[in-house]
Amino acid sequence: MASIRYGRQAKVDPSLILGIAIKESSGRGQKIGYGTNEALNEFGVFMTNELGWWPRPDGASIGITNIKPQVFATVQKAFPGQFKGTQWANLVGNNALDLKVTAYYAKYIQEKFVSSAPSADFEVHKQSDHRRYL
Repeated sequence: MASIRYGRQAKVDPSLILGIAIKESSGRGQKIGYGTNEALNEFGVFMTNELGWWPRPDGASIGITNIKPQVFATVQKAFPGQFKGTQWANLVGNNALDLKVTAYYAKYIQEKFVSSAPSADFEVHKQSDHRRYL
């Protein structure tokens, strides 16, 4: 399973990655059909990349965890060896890549922000707390 593979590779809890995917997956593909959902994703890529416009803030989000172009660019810059030659548009229909980006974004957040969080926060929120929401 990609959440396990990329969670371990990025050294973040795989259940966190799976939890993010479950939360962010709206079920739109099940409601309107997978092909229609992918067509909407492609349309979002075109509107964001080619026309520079999307009705929602910061452009379209694609993939099962709703990756925005800025998040992808952040991860690509922070971990260039992992995403060399990969573009944001490659997320369309590529769930494994989506989970890899999500895992490395979780790693980015942990490295950038968690180390500076007050220690009292760790007493209240243990690393495994998120599992109860799955």
